[in-house]
Amino acid sequence: MLKKAILFIVVLFSSISSAAARNDSAQVKQAWEFFSKGNFTGAEKIADEILKNPNNRNEALHIKANVLFLRGKYKEAIKIYNGISKDYIGYGKVSKLAGEAYLHAGEMEQAYLIFAGIDSSKAKSVFLRKEKQFKNRTEKTSIVPFLTTAPYAAYMPAVSGKINNKETLLRFDTGGSFLIIGTEDASNFNIELKHSYEGQAGFSKTKVWFGICDSLKIGEEITLLNVPVEIVESLKGFQIFGTNILEQFLCTVDYPGQRFIFTPRARTELFKSHFDMLKGNAEEMPFYLYSDHYMFAHGGFNELDSLLFFIDTGLLIVNPAGIQAGFNASKESLLNFGYNDEELEKNKFLDKSNTISLGILRQENVLVYYNPKLEKDRVFGEIQTAGLLSHAFLSKYKWTIDFNANKYYFHLDK
Repeated sequence: MLKKAILFIVVLFSSISSAAARNDSAQVKQAWEFFSKGNFTGAEKIADEILKNPNNRNEALHIKANVLFLRGKYKEAIKIYNGISKDYIGYGKVSKLAGEAYLHAGEMEQAYLIFAGIDSSKAKSVFLRKEKQFKNRTEKTSIVPFLTTAPYAAYMPAVSGKINNKETLLRFDTGGSFLIIGTEDASNFNIELKHSYEGQAGFSKTKVWFGICDSLKIGEEITLLNVPVEIVESLKGFQIFGTNILEQFLCTVDYPGQRFIFTPRARTELFKSHFDMLKGNAEEMPFYLYSDHYMFAHGGFNELDSLLFFIDTGLLIVNPAGIQAGFNASKESLLNFGYNDEELEKNKFLDKSNTISLGILRQENVLVYYNPKLEKDRVFGEIQTAGLLSHAFLSKYKWTIDFNANKYYFHLDK
């Protein structure tokens, strides 16, 4: 009788454990679905629930660390990444983002050690960055005016600058990392092409080399040393600075005022005076930074909301009338937004009535660009985005990017 009782208890415990494991597996699936669609808060809440039980602990830690990474909490994310078991099936993905977290945190040696074991090309880049470490020599708030008469200035802001002490026009594009130039420019600016790899430029694959720029000046006062450079085979005539340059500052892109305002990120005591230069009510919203430079924020398209948009200011696409597209999406998303196959077959520019939003910001009749090469939504790691929001939308605003708080501020005139 005692043996039967013990057996019953074992079977009952086993059944309860199996049921709990199945429930946790369902929760894991739901959490990753939330994460992939941009519901990062929902994914984190489920991960916290899973962590109350021993099952699927590595999955839950992976999700929680990824959310912390997206919010710019790199040291907290690293601590959790380091607690994930190396026999976890997703450990390769864990290592990749852990390496990127170390880069954002400025811990080059740790980043190199990780990438040396998983990505030889990235490891070479990180090694060079470790040997010649990036430095921001800017000490105070600086205003850099747009060069409004530069070619294409209405579609892609330009400022004066210097690359390795040679004067040039610099363009701004949040779709890029640090400094992005073409192969001819690399020769002109005495930047050595190191190792190469396959990269993405717009809608096409291209060959990219890594290099280091000894000095970069933006305007008269922004001085940066040992700047990582991507030398892009298909790029001609543009020298571009991207999100990882902005990341060194509290940065305002004041489109109506035709200027940038840069305050070194470490000089938080100057932030109030920076914001005081901007009139109007500030509407704030969170943004999320993935990998090295990809920024996301939530918006909507017509009646659909809580969509995740890739914020990429470099969509230099204009229709025959000279109007710049402010939004781009895949066929997958455009069909979901209410367009049909016939419309997409006939048109690259879709200008029928629409309302596109970013947080509380709303614009009507935004020109949408469709490229047939983009069948499916853009996916970054496990994150699926519903569209790309660009310069033609953002250029209506004074836009401040605060990397300390991972927030956008849009300053609206009263």
